[in-house]
Parts: sequence; C-alpha cells; structure tokens
Amino acid sequence: MSSYRPRAGFSFGGPITPAVKNLIIANMVAMLAQVLIPFIGPSASSPGVFSLVPPLVLPWNFQIWRLGTYMFLHGGLSHLFWNMLALFMFGCAIERQWGTRSFYRYYFLCGLGGAVFSLIPYGPFWSTPIIGASGAVYGILLAFGVLFPYREILVFLMFPVQARYLVTVFGFIAFVSSVSGGEGVAHVVHLG
Repeated sequence: MSSYRPRAGFSFGGPITPAVKNLIIANMVAMLAQVLIPFIGPSASSPGVFSLVPPLVLPWNFQIWRLGTYMFLHGGLSHLFWNMLALFMFGCAIERQWGTRSFYRYYFLCGLGGAVFSLIPYGPFWSTPIIGASGAVYGILLAFGVLFPYREILVFLMFPVQARYLVTVFGFIAFVSSVSGGEGVAHVVHLG
C-alpha cells in the first residue's frame, strides 16, 4: 500500500505554480537591480532606462523595450509586495487551469495591453514614468473572476465576497480613477 504525502507549500489552494514563482522571482530580482543600479528605474532627476514613459516610446523616440520592462519595476517594497501577493493569490489557480505557457502569454499580453493603453495622450501625468506589474495583475484578477466567478475571497480576511463582484468593484474603481486622474497613479494601465 502506497501512502500519499502532499507537498508542503504556502498557497491558496495548492503549491505555487512554476510561472507564478518565476514571475515573482523576476520581479524581486528587478527590484534588487533597481536599488543597486539607480538609472534602471525612475528617480527625481531621470525617468530611468526601463520605466514606461509614453512620449519616449512613440515613433519619434521609439524606445519600444519600455513596453515590456516597466512591469518588472516597482515604486518600493510595498508596491512590489501587493502586486506579487495578488499574482500569487489569483495567478496559481489560473495557471493550473490554463497551463504554464498559456498563463505566461496571457500575463505578458495584459502587461503589454496596459502599456499600449497608456500611450493614449491624457492629462498632466502622460509624460510621468510608469512602473509596476499592476496592468498584468489586473488582467489576472479579471481572468480569475471569469474562470471562478462564485469562488469567495476574504476581503480584509473578514468579509467573503464572490470573485465576480470583487472584479467588478476593482474594474469600476480603476475606471473612475482613470477618468478623474488622481494621485499620480497610472489607473489607465489597470484598465488596459
């Protein structure tokens, strides 16, 4: 008689999946590089080499790499933590459903979609450097809401909310915030 011994892991519904793990590691390495090599990310004096600055991407400058590199940079440990926590919480279930290759494709498509959406000229923040995995993470959140609409998520570890309602609320907040401008956060990337 063989015995089944489940693998240990910190996760919401199973061990961490390969793509999610690799993306979290890549973001952590990028954060470390950002700290050690200041010109990588934005600073008070420079937009940085890898942040997304829409006017620098458009045809007259054509720094197209910024469309993919911005999503690995973050504005601090808190920004990194919340994006990676959301990726971990919602991404593993999606990767198990779709497979690693399809998950990677979707993740990067969402990140690129957010970047392309930010190229639309709008408001006073249009030339402000954009960083963070939020565009891709919002895409993951949307996919989770579509694939698992009735799964309950504990908001603030106390209030159970079905995924479809949580996704709708986050989408509404991103829409209203992008229309109103606000706080120097690139809400339009979340919508993209």
